[in-house]
Amino acid sequence: MHRVPATPVVLSALALGAALSGCAAAEERSAREDPSTTEEPTATFVPPTLTGSILFVDAGDIVAYRGDEAANLTTTPEAESVPRWSSDGSRIIFIRSDDAGNGDVYTMNADGSGEVRLTTTQVSEEVAAWSPDDSAIAFSTFTEADGGTIWLMNADGTEPRAIYAEQDAFVGLQDWAPDGRSLLIGVDRGGGGELDLYSIGVDGTGLAQLTATGGDDAGGRWAPDGQRIVFWSDGNPQGPGIYLMAPDGSDPQRILEDTLSADTVASAWSPDGDRIAWTAKFEGGGGSPIWVMTADGTGLEQLWDELPERSTLDWAE
Repeated sequence: MHRVPATPVVLSALALGAALSGCAAAEERSAREDPSTTEEPTATFVPPTLTGSILFVDAGDIVAYRGDEAANLTTTPEAESVPRWSSDGSRIIFIRSDDAGNGDVYTMNADGSGEVRLTTTQVSEEVAAWSPDDSAIAFSTFTEADGGTIWLMNADGTEPRAIYAEQDAFVGLQDWAPDGRSLLIGVDRGGGGELDLYSIGVDGTGLAQLTATGGDDAGGRWAPDGQRIVFWSDGNPQGPGIYLMAPDGSDPQRILEDTLSADTVASAWSPDGDRIAWTAKFEGGGGSPIWVMTADGTGLEQLWDELPERSTLDWAE
């Protein structure tokens, strides 16, 4: 079993930083001022019990949080990243990177067994995701020489084919639409800090820009019913934070203010679409704790300790 988180919080985002430091300072002062205190003050924390399972990466290994417990699914010397559940929850797709940082696409069973390597390219795969019927896989690659490319292949790794590419831009996969007909991708033509979200058909046609805020719009994920997209923005006039918008990019509404000064946020919907899990990445690559909240941005609860690096999330039944 992996460690259980030890930091207690059920807080509003607005008071997050001050509350965490304030609680610790108050306990320390109380212990110093009360001569009868003979033991170190401790905080009792019961982590929230989840319906379903959340995948994330901690210290380069894939972890599955189920119910109120977590377990490592990988313990390799290599770094694993961006794990995603198959639609039936029986398989996990992820990227494993070697010492040179070259990533390839792998799959494994839900318990971490039965690994299969699907790609052996000379470029680095960045993100991979199953189609809603698990028959195909989308993934993205990026090199300074070739730019960004979106690929599709069969679920067994055969017949990889590029469906969209831009030589002078970063292009990265974000999500596969629940109806299976389109992909959510991020495109940055400005050289960093200007990522916008687009939708594109799985045949590579119908590219449509969804955000154009002048900053980064990242971490885009479709709701299970396909009616909303959650994403993080630092360029929207409403201010930095987590947003919901319609599938065509209209009516973006901030549901949680970013008080952490994060560089980007990764998110995942609960299978019923009622809750959203998220974690942030700071400048320099460090990660934040994992949080869970209702889909309107209220009821914020901490699920996991601060992560040492950037992580994505995925939530399945």
